[in-house]
Amino acid sequence: MFNGGALTLQIEEGVWSAAVKSKHFSMDITLTPPSHDSAPIMVSSPTGYSGWTYTQKHNALNVSGSLKVAGKSVSLSYARAGYDFSAGFMRRETSWRWASICADSKGTRIGLNLAAGVNETGVSENALW
Repeated sequence: MFNGGALTLQIEEGVWSAAVKSKHFSMDITLTPPSHDSAPIMVSSPTGYSGWTYTQKHNALNVSGSLKVAGKSVSLSYARAGYDFSAGFMRRETSWRWASICADSKGTRIGLNLAAGVNETGVSENALW
């Protein structure tokens, strides 16, 4: 449940869909890569002395569907999105610093993921799309 409403997520062949219905807003959206050669970053690495971390992230994705806020439709024609799926057995105390950016600049789609504090054992989840 989310804000007294329902939340549904579906992932199928790299396409993410989300539906939310709440008192103040509703959405039914789909996130798709801009082209077939745009792929997510996928990292699996040891963390600390005995843990592990897996993350899959993808930015600069197309957003289609509908969004309503206070009963008014919001255009998604210029919207871009990203997702972050992470799991693992991390250190008991973790300091995770993360930035995720999606934008269009003069017709060029840009996605950026920067992270520090979790995958510190020689691998990185920093990526530019």
